[in-house]
Amino acid sequence: LQVVSPSASNFPMLRVLFVVLYLVLLTFSTSGDISSSVNFTIGALLSGTKFMKHFNLSICDIRAHVNEKQISFTALTEVSDLHLMCMLLIYTFTIYMDIKILASNALTATKQLCSMISAGNARFFAVVVSNPPNSPSTPPLSISYVAALYGLPVIGVSTRQAAFSNKYAHASFLRTVPPYVEEAKIWAQLISVFEWHEMIIIHSDNNHDSKALIARLEAARQTVDFKITQTIGVNTDEEDVVNLKELQHKVEPIQRGQTRVILLFVTRRYAEHVFTVADRLGIIGKEWAWIVSEQCLGAKNLPLGALSVRLAQSDELRHVEDAARVVTEGIIKFTRREPKIMFGLQSVHHCRQELESPRNLSQSWLYYNTKLYQAMTEVIFEDGETGHVEFDSHGDRVGALYDIVNVQPHSDCGVPKPSCKPVINTVGKYVQAKRGSKKPRFSIEIDRIYWPGNYRAMKPSDICTKRNSRTNECIERAMRPRPPPSSKKKTHLKVVTIQSTPFVDYVPKPSGGQCNTSDRVEDLKFQVPCTHTNATTGASACYLPVLSTTFFVISIHPPFIILSFLLCCSCRLCMLLGKGGKGVRVLDYMCYFHGKYV
Repeated sequence: LQVVSPSASNFPMLRVLFVVLYLVLLTFSTSGDISSSVNFTIGALLSGTKFMKHFNLSICDIRAHVNEKQISFTALTEVSDLHLMCMLLIYTFTIYMDIKILASNALTATKQLCSMISAGNARFFAVVVSNPPNSPSTPPLSISYVAALYGLPVIGVSTRQAAFSNKYAHASFLRTVPPYVEEAKIWAQLISVFEWHEMIIIHSDNNHDSKALIARLEAARQTVDFKITQTIGVNTDEEDVVNLKELQHKVEPIQRGQTRVILLFVTRRYAEHVFTVADRLGIIGKEWAWIVSEQCLGAKNLPLGALSVRLAQSDELRHVEDAARVVTEGIIKFTRREPKIMFGLQSVHHCRQELESPRNLSQSWLYYNTKLYQAMTEVIFEDGETGHVEFDSHGDRVGALYDIVNVQPHSDCGVPKPSCKPVINTVGKYVQAKRGSKKPRFSIEIDRIYWPGNYRAMKPSDICTKRNSRTNECIERAMRPRPPPSSKKKTHLKVVTIQSTPFVDYVPKPSGGQCNTSDRVEDLKFQVPCTHTNATTGASACYLPVLSTTFFVISIHPPFIILSFLLCCSCRLCMLLGKGGKGVRVLDYMCYFHGKYV
């Protein structure tokens, strides 16, 4: 059967033709045993017509038999403006091909889902959903909320926001793509391999993903030794009207600090503003390092040397194929487990239906929809179009393959020039840990990484290339590239003084006695005889200074060693008492170094 694109002139004729064909095919189909076929309806709201058609073809290829009954699937999409319905019968599979893409408006998208539920005749069991066209960052929230209300499983093929892992709000959602926050685990691996210990995070302060990412990084600190020295939150909702002066004011502390590694987790458009400000401040050049999220890779001014992670299989067409397989295998699996129930189970008739628990729970959709969803999350196959397909308890994809990528100058340009567009090359791989697997698989080629400013440094490796013939001691090791350090210590001398007024205490000197002239600093006994004698009584005194005149704090930070000491200089003064007494005698001083007097 060849379907031609209808026009306004021949549309009525085509409608008649399709109705006739449908009646003919229906006659042939009813000549067999109708009771031997069981049908399930699956909806699809995707970002393009080619994805819709591919989904329909994917459903057509799936056949199964349970208890001598043939399982069939109906691929249902929202009715288009032309109301064109092409009904084909292939191996008792009924395919309704009404191509219409997912609407960007939440209310319209909800109406699309409700129209499919009504057309499903209470046998609508799941929906495969993507994002609206040209809006990859717009999640199908309304679809998930409505579907969760009625217990309909939703399989996302491009939704990567962390909010969908929350089973309280999205109880029936699962996806063939991992959430963006999974990048935190890969970032922690990179931090460990590069031996970085300090970093700064610039993130969106108004979405759930950033909070989840920071929480993952904090959890990673239990196994990887690093600290977050600074966290800068930005409002990415205003990415079209960003005040660059305000943004620069937020980012300027990075320039004055010592940390040289920056983690960026914002949207693509906001990342362009961050890179513009960073270029002005000179923090994207030599001795700096940037790790950016996958969303930022689409920025037009992506700086050379930036590192990122990218889902290796992100083609929506391939994920639609795997989603069709997940939903059909899940239904078939649960039908084999509960054949009598699934043969006659009714889901939802329409969106106005109020779901109440009936007396007979054996036929209750409210009772079995969670079990059907659980059966879908238990689906595992190794030969998927996007690789190993498996889900965790939250319905998130596990075992996904990531590419670790690096922004590098184009090989044809030689020296980087403004006119040469950078290229994104793969420098490593990361495979998520599967269920039951403790560790992920991770590999990276550090020598292939282009660092900002073409930074190059080498350090000895663990590989010995030359040994002493007598002692077998390694005297030469192979050199390997060294990433930029995560921090750069300042080299200037800082002196801080706190002034105070000196005073002395005194004790009467016994007649014929002596003052304590002990030189033991620990005793703090620096009694000094005063040369003045009281003219009236003839008595003399011993004086003891008890407060320093000046308090010095000196910190020295050379790049090769950190030295800080506290130097307390105390001038002990004995002031001549009495009439005409004057003069100052400097007695001694003491230095306090790392908790000890020297």
